Amino acid sequence: MPEPASSRHTEQEVDASPSRNLSTLPFSQEPGQVHLRQIHGHSVNSLTDAYLLTGDAKEHARLDAQHAAITLLHGGFVPRGSNEAVNAAIKNPYQDQRPRILDLGTGSGAWAIAMARQFTEADVLGLDLVPVNPGSEPPSNCRFEVCDANKDLDRYPALSFNVVHVRTVLQGIKDYQALFYQAARMLRPGGVFLIVDGTWAAFDVNKNRIQAENTEKPGFTWLHKFMTVLRTATTARNPSFASLERVDEIVKGMGNQTWESVSSAPAFMPVGDWPADTTERQAGEFTRQSLLQALTSTRPLLLTHGLSADEVDQLSEELRSELNENKCPHANLTSPSPTVKSTPLRQMHGQAVNSLTDAYLFAGDAAEHARLDAQHGAITLTLGGLFPSAARDVFQEALASQDGQPKPAILDIGTGSGAWAIDMAKQLPEADVLGIDLVPVNPGSEPPLNCRFEVCDANVGLDRYPSNSFNVVHVQYVLQGVEDYPSFFRQVARLLRPGGICISIEPAPAAFDAEKNRINATKPSDLVRNPSIASVERVDEILRELGDGVWSSVSTTLAFIPVGAWSTNAIEQRAGGLMRQSMLHAISSTRPLFLSRGFSVEDVERLAEGLRAELEESRIQQYMRD
Repeated sequence: MPEPASSRHTEQEVDASPSRNLSTLPFSQEPGQVHLRQIHGHSVNSLTDAYLLTGDAKEHARLDAQHAAITLLHGGFVPRGSNEAVNAAIKNPYQDQRPRILDLGTGSGAWAIAMARQFTEADVLGLDLVPVNPGSEPPSNCRFEVCDANKDLDRYPALSFNVVHVRTVLQGIKDYQALFYQAARMLRPGGVFLIVDGTWAAFDVNKNRIQAENTEKPGFTWLHKFMTVLRTATTARNPSFASLERVDEIVKGMGNQTWESVSSAPAFMPVGDWPADTTERQAGEFTRQSLLQALTSTRPLLLTHGLSADEVDQLSEELRSELNENKCPHANLTSPSPTVKSTPLRQMHGQAVNSLTDAYLFAGDAAEHARLDAQHGAITLTLGGLFPSAARDVFQEALASQDGQPKPAILDIGTGSGAWAIDMAKQLPEADVLGIDLVPVNPGSEPPLNCRFEVCDANVGLDRYPSNSFNVVHVQYVLQGVEDYPSFFRQVARLLRPGGICISIEPAPAAFDAEKNRINATKPSDLVRNPSIASVERVDEILRELGDGVWSSVSTTLAFIPVGAWSTNAIEQRAGGLMRQSMLHAISSTRPLFLSRGFSVEDVERLAEGLRAELEESRIQQYMRD
């Protein structure tokens, strides 16, 4: 087990009725939770300061009008060109589970209710910062929850939804890429991610962006002024909003490991009933109504930003006059959609394995993640913590924060069930922890706010992370899926900040007797699949060969984990019991690997039966070595 290497790199009906009925709302919330607070005389959410538009019934009536306008513009509840993909995603069976649709930032719940009525075979969940005030009674297959999408999405398991929908809410999202990875994690194979948001800009009748900044400039409109002020106030509160017009680029930059395809469909929304086209005229009138109400709902944001009440009043009066006189041309709405999620799992010999690489063919489902939880418990007990005790000093030095330095960050490559990442995030709340794996995680406990997960093949996907991003990189029991060890560890060194450390914990591909002597060493079964695994016991040598231009020091510690609760040492007994559980589950999770290598079903079953009997009867006192 190479211990830390220290980096030296110093026809749909549209209902916009404002009527509200809370008594029939299927709504989940935490007991005693307060969702609204008063700011400048208006009710806003109590969960985040990144979004300061009002959250009351009047605002939800405005969002109903906005929903009606967008629905008319798109000719349906999803963007033009997305219907086929959405229909396919909802009708695509996933383990015989009922289709599910998630609406992030559901607002008044209008879109969620409409989709629940259109797709009665699906369950629809709408999330928002405040309880919804639906304009019509939700059907039985639609419900709502209060949730801050910036930090609470880990409560929803991986592979939970066929469609995830995000519309006009990005002004409240602090990290766009993190949100999009969360959407990818929650989507089922073949699922669709729909993003609909505006540029927060005004355009003239020729659909050219209005640039005039004051009333003396030709082409000036108060709508343009209003949008400009809103963008400035929102960006000051939430800097990520500056990337709003780069959403398409951000999504595409996540790569084909995350999305199978990405397409964009810009649309221009008229403001007012001036268009000759009937549909555009109706949409424009709904948008005008929505903007008139927005003069009130944006007031807390503008006043908090520092505008005086007189300045806000003047801006509101001028824009209200402009809207009432139908002087406004267009606002722009862009729809980077559909983004179709690539399949994270594929079926192989009756089991689900990752779809990104053939180098690692263990199962990738919830049962395997439960096995990895047991394995994590055994390793943690054996090491006396989440990393080798001999590494404690360099670990603490690597994480020591200094003035002017970014927040400590930890990367867990091959996070599996996410157990190590979650435990580390709980132990170090001052650090951000990112776990990456070939498949979405199924955490055994709820991750804290400073822990998140992404799907990534470490063989080809680490370039997405900037250099000098992490203080610690942790690699545990995953090198059987790494195709080029020197290249991999060079990438790890690139990712580490000056003084950072890499902790690599890997098992020897052999069993050891009670005296810790190697038992009949044989080549590992996945050597044919991934020849680099022949070097797994040379990791410390490989690290040293990279030279002191990469690592300032490399040290190695050997640890033996008993298999079974036969040891007289209490800690070893517990670790051995957990490792025995893990090995029993491994009989199933390794099946795709053996069968793909050419073993017959009979051979695999014979091997499995023999090992199961040995483990259950604890016939042999033996160790695994890290």
